[in-house]
Amino acid sequence: MTTQATAFTLLHHIQQTKPELTSQFEKLLEATITIADQIKTAGLGNILGQAGHQNSFGEDVQKLDEFSHNLLTNTLLQDKNVSAVISEEREEPIYSENKDGEYNVFMDPLDGSSNIDPTALSVLSSQFITKKADCCRKEKTSLPLDM
Repeated sequence: MTTQATAFTLLHHIQQTKPELTSQFEKLLEATITIADQIKTAGLGNILGQAGHQNSFGEDVQKLDEFSHNLLTNTLLQDKNVSAVISEEREEPIYSENKDGEYNVFMDPLDGSSNIDPTALSVLSSQFITKKADCCRKEKTSLPLDM
C-alpha cells in the first residue's frame, strides 16, 4: 500500500470515528506534503544545514527542522480543537489563543533531518494527539526510583 493510500485510509477511519479531528488531519496531510516537497528540492534553496541553535534535547536544529516545526505548529494552532502544541524543537508548550481546544499535539516535526544532508536517508514527521485533560494535569507525579 502506498503512503498516499495509507493516509487516505487513515483519513476515512478518522472521519468515521473522530469526525471533529477530520479537518485537523487534512491540514496535517497538506503540511506534510509541503514538507516532503521542500525536502525534495532542499538542495535548490537555502533550507539545508544548521539553523544555528539547539532543540530541547541539546541537538543542533537543522533548517528543515525549523521549517517543519513552524509550518506544523502554525497549521495546528489554526485548528479550533487544538489547545497546545508540544514540540521537540521547543522547551515549552506553545498554547493556542483558543481556550476551548480539547486536544494537545505532541510532535517531532521532522525526525531524522540531520541525515538528509550527507546521506538522503528517510525522515518522518510524527504527531501524537491526546485529549487535553489526559496529559496536562496540574499535580506533578514522580516515577519510582527503582524503574
